[in-house]
Amino acid sequence: MHLNKVQLLPLERQAVIRLACISSLRLLGLFIILPVFALYAQAFPDITPLKVGLAMGIYGLTQALFQLPFGLLSDRYGRKPMILLGLLLFIGGSLWAALSTSLLGVIMGRALQGMGAFGSVLLAWVSDLTREEVRLRAMASVGLTIGLAFGVSFVLGPLLSDSFGVRGLFFFAALLGAFSLVVLAFFRGAPNPSSFPQSGSVTAQLTSLVIPAQAGIQVSSTQPPLRGHVLKAQIIPLLPIYFGVGVIHATLPALFLKIPLWVAALPEFSNSTSLFYLSVFVLSGCFVLPLIFYAERLGKIITFQRYSIAALILAEGIFLSFHETVYGLAFGLCLFFVGFNYLEASLPTQLSKQAGKENRGFVMGLFSTIQFLGLFLGGLLGGVFDALGGEVAVVLFCVILASLLLIWNCCQICEVKKYGKGT
Repeated sequence: MHLNKVQLLPLERQAVIRLACISSLRLLGLFIILPVFALYAQAFPDITPLKVGLAMGIYGLTQALFQLPFGLLSDRYGRKPMILLGLLLFIGGSLWAALSTSLLGVIMGRALQGMGAFGSVLLAWVSDLTREEVRLRAMASVGLTIGLAFGVSFVLGPLLSDSFGVRGLFFFAALLGAFSLVVLAFFRGAPNPSSFPQSGSVTAQLTSLVIPAQAGIQVSSTQPPLRGHVLKAQIIPLLPIYFGVGVIHATLPALFLKIPLWVAALPEFSNSTSLFYLSVFVLSGCFVLPLIFYAERLGKIITFQRYSIAALILAEGIFLSFHETVYGLAFGLCLFFVGFNYLEASLPTQLSKQAGKENRGFVMGLFSTIQFLGLFLGGLLGGVFDALGGEVAVVLFCVILASLLLIWNCCQICEVKKYGKGT
């Protein structure tokens, strides 16, 4: 049977829609400040470039710290309870940021938002509830709704901030979290965690992924002897994927330290930045959707990843030279989001095909850990480079990251095929 003729079953489609809704609503609450925060932060008395960068990316650090525990615990106790806990933390952090009167308080609220780190759990849940032959379509659907949430945030952010201020955006994020709780409450179809093949304790799972064990070595009394070099078998084949997701998410907060300022400086859109962002996202979406399904039909997912990375580099070069013109900035943003959204959809799909069901929450947890660590480092280092060299230094930092990714992708992506699926 050809892959492009396999359809999602009704239960699969229902699960994907509801999980995509939860994911996109939460990320909308996180992203909605991006198009306006660099401007809003100017009003804080304690503003510095580093603090602005931290406020943009600090939630990535707490996401990185908590993704792996959330993923492991979801393998043990189920996906739904961990998503519930994550949503409650997200709502609490949103309210904290909304009530803060200093940039430091906003940073603390954003950090609490990030502690609700259930991204890995949600991706593992999608994998649990879909067949392998339709998993790319399911993951792509979730990825596209994330891209849609990102696009909507750039339309709603300026509109809502004009009416309610950026503090109102954080209250709006809390409301989105509450609505996600309602969607989660009526969701059924979670697999029983007892049905997952268990490989020892949580400590044993962690040990098996960091100790280069040889045949015959046991890490716990409940786990059979490990065979082969575990580090090589489970981690090394996934390094290009992990590095890729880290890079694309590091460029995001770094670039958006400057992009809102560039857009606000355009005379054509000085009073209608929402229209500018809406035009860019509609145009980029027209290219991303065919690209994903075309790559799936041809079996060229990895090849198209290389093209997408090249698109990121080209977009960043355009920012460096033409961000003062409306057409240059619009074309660069469109190109950037085509590449970003394709990679956002394809990288977790590629990873899920190599992860065994018993470790899927852990592997996805590590993926999401690196994803959000990239967001944190991008915001932090973007703020540092902004303080040192302004917009040129920030964009060059992003160009170097994407160039390293393209070189590694071209040189080492074949290792995935060499080692085959992970355990």
